[in-house]
Amino acid sequence: MDTLQINTLAETVRPPPADSNAARRERSPQRSDSPQHSELDAISAALEAAGACARADQQQYGEHGAYAVATMYHALYLDQARDHLADWNAWLDEHARAESPARISLAPYQLHTSLREMVMALHYARHWAMLSAAYHHSRAAAEAFENITRAIQQIEQLSQDAGRAFLAASRE
Repeated sequence: MDTLQINTLAETVRPPPADSNAARRERSPQRSDSPQHSELDAISAALEAAGACARADQQQYGEHGAYAVATMYHALYLDQARDHLADWNAWLDEHARAESPARISLAPYQLHTSLREMVMALHYARHWAMLSAAYHHSRAAAEAFENITRAIQQIEQLSQDAGRAFLAASRE
């Protein structure tokens, strides 16, 4: 992958700020309209929607629900996934524009790794959302389950693409 492609990717990976990590997430250059931009925006939107549902679920059932801890873990793992996205953005801020083209070829690997960690956190978040939806009959948790499922599907595709880009760069 050449430097121009990485710079385009660096300009496209910014999710909107949402929580206590907002300052870290706000350090973003203007993005271009590229395929990665729309993919990452869709992932970010699904995570934001799931986050709103998690907060609603936690507010309603987090103290007196039949399985109140499910609401806490649901939100916790969702925050971890959003932090992985912020970490990827921070990595791009540090490396994508300043490194040599040989080092830049590691960007697809870094993206693949970050996405893997994000998916693992989302699987846990989805598990706890499912439990909250089942035990509390929580519509918010059921909606979060669907949003998280969409994000996982989108992330898996992007992760596959990043893995293939890394493999292609390693053959050059």
